[in-house]
Amino acid sequence: MALRDKLKLRSQALLEPDEQVQQVFLAQAGPNPNLLFITSLISFLSSYRVVAVTDRAVVVLKAGMWRPSFPKEV
Repeated sequence: MALRDKLKLRSQALLEPDEQVQQVFLAQAGPNPNLLFITSLISFLSSYRVVAVTDRAVVVLKAGMWRPSFPKEV
């Protein structure tokens, strides 16, 4: 099973009951990733998101730092 299919299944639980996921992808927010070579502390300032495009809306789901492909909340 591809990562995209797994993300679809994992994010479906956080959406409304009849909402269908059309597209889903991972995203990262935080400081410029090009600064990562300066210090590894930059990675602790990053936050991870799963963006799900459904038939009704674009939903941004918060994901964990250690497992960024597991959405936790809307």
